[in-house]
Amino acid sequence: TVTRWSSYVVGTLLFLGLCAALIVRWMRWIWSGSIDVATHYTLTARLADFWSLPSPVDHSLDPFNGYPQVGHILAALVGSLFNSPMIGIQVVILVSLVILWSAIVYLLWSLPGWCAAISSAVLIACLLLNRTLIHAELFGNEVIVNFFFSQLVAQTLVVLGTVSVLYAEQHGAKPLARYFVLSAFVILAAKTHLLPAVVLLGLLAGLVVLEVAMGSRSTIPFRAVLNGSVGLLLIAGAIGLIVVDPSFKAMRQIASNNGYLALAYTSSMRGLVVLCLIVLIGSVGVIVKWIKLSGDPDRVKMAVLKYVGLYGMSVAGLCLLQIVLLQLGHGSEYAAKKYAFGLNSILLLEIALFPLLLIKPDSEVFQKNRSGLVSDLAPFGLIVASLLLIVPAVRTVDVARVVRLEREVRSLRDTVIPRSPGKYDYAVNVQGTLETIDFLISVGVLNSPLDAPNSQDIVYDRPFTDMSTVGTIITSEHRKPYDIQACRRFVTASGLVLLDGSCISRLMIAGLCQGTVDFTDWVSPEFLQGFSGAETHGRWTDGTHASFMCKVPAEMEQRPTSVKIVTQGFVTANHTQRAVVSINGGPATEYSYSTSQVGRVIELPLPNASTGEIHINFVLPDAVSPHSLGMSPDPRNLGITVNSIEFK
Repeated sequence: TVTRWSSYVVGTLLFLGLCAALIVRWMRWIWSGSIDVATHYTLTARLADFWSLPSPVDHSLDPFNGYPQVGHILAALVGSLFNSPMIGIQVVILVSLVILWSAIVYLLWSLPGWCAAISSAVLIACLLLNRTLIHAELFGNEVIVNFFFSQLVAQTLVVLGTVSVLYAEQHGAKPLARYFVLSAFVILAAKTHLLPAVVLLGLLAGLVVLEVAMGSRSTIPFRAVLNGSVGLLLIAGAIGLIVVDPSFKAMRQIASNNGYLALAYTSSMRGLVVLCLIVLIGSVGVIVKWIKLSGDPDRVKMAVLKYVGLYGMSVAGLCLLQIVLLQLGHGSEYAAKKYAFGLNSILLLEIALFPLLLIKPDSEVFQKNRSGLVSDLAPFGLIVASLLLIVPAVRTVDVARVVRLEREVRSLRDTVIPRSPGKYDYAVNVQGTLETIDFLISVGVLNSPLDAPNSQDIVYDRPFTDMSTVGTIITSEHRKPYDIQACRRFVTASGLVLLDGSCISRLMIAGLCQGTVDFTDWVSPEFLQGFSGAETHGRWTDGTHASFMCKVPAEMEQRPTSVKIVTQGFVTANHTQRAVVSINGGPATEYSYSTSQVGRVIELPLPNASTGEIHINFVLPDAVSPHSLGMSPDPRNLGITVNSIEFK
């Protein structure tokens, strides 16, 4: 006994050390660039600052103000220890993965005799096959590509609750005690994410019905009826608590939005229905195998069959119900697809249990006891192997980079960024980050409204819709188009630039004839006519006429006196190009382009003491489409490409 306990201690310490090493290794990267990363970060950051939602700073988080918050509270608590909500989120994700797959391995290792080893070997083989060839979405994939943070945490609670009652049953706990425990986990999961909670509620309902049916054949049917009655009351109470909770309304509203969720094999509702039917058939087979076991002692030893089967019936049944409701105009395909993680995972477990369905209960496989150091340490190795096969090699977002950025911007927010009523601050085009992270910093650290048009513009890499509401812009040095020298307020040692939004608005939106207008970048459409979109070399003229307009205010101290236009013609061996350029209707100058002189720098004087609007007009009499020349399907009538216009 002492030797066995010492092996457990050694195994546990070794396991914890390995898990800690894996968590440290995986802390560096988030595997998703989804906008949901920013949304969950914002909820966590608000809770870390105020511990309640809606916060005094931002009431525009609806419908997320009513979002279930247990996962975010955990992340906020951990994040407070490290002065970083991002670290809090990542730690909760990784710990959830460890607990989730530890619980799944325990489900199989609770089997008697060598059944555990057989099922575990099949599980690892399936995980390896899935990693290399199949790529079905399993538990843990909720935060890979997509970022269903709360669903992963809630799913961990659901599996942990299932393991808890399995352990309790195998150690003599009565049905009522297990029903109470499962009810508590249902309510806790519902305050984290509704979908896994509803699946666990379905498992509880199935458990009550199954055990009442089995108990009614015993010599004390009254006890079975009593247990069933209390179980039904607990189910009704859990449903009532879920429905009256404000988060239920928020989750229903979110479920109606048809978001993006790409699945490997079940991207259509028909494919999802087929998967549900396969899981239902497998679940019924597992339940039937459990019922046919001879006597209660064998059923207790093999109780994992009951719980896996009931979970499978619950998740498949609820997914089918969601699809039916979708046909009636409720919910969305997105909401139905989110069941795929549970469906694929429970199918994996049923495949792992399948060999046991073919073995007779009196077989030596069921009866032979496991013993020895290898048997004691095997579960720890299985957990580590499962985690290594679930966590992807892909690296999307550098957590360390985000943590440095969030801390620096928070410090700037609290010290040097001015507060202006009706103005909001944004991070845009910060070097080394995705648009998602710019959005995360803008709404999560700088407290800009989540649903404001300017915030959405950051996500989709568009110019700001409403510059009048922009207070301060944070970007990196020399990043286009916002880092304008004249508008700089502050430059940090790390290269972040704080810019005056009002100044940028005057210079960019007013379209001043100042500095260099880069045609490879964004230019306000109201100042262009006859030009195509920006490309790496500039903008092509499309048609026989094009123009650019800008303004020279009377109060401008240094008015431009000349303009330099960097151009290139669309020419071939058999087609030359001409451009006739004039300013404000003045004298026109013609420039020719050929294969011997494809590029030209056009320099023209501006009218003396120019004020008001300047119009630079281009006439392209030889514009032609690549399609008409047989070069490509491009139908545009191309004349010249303008790379930049510089005012001197």
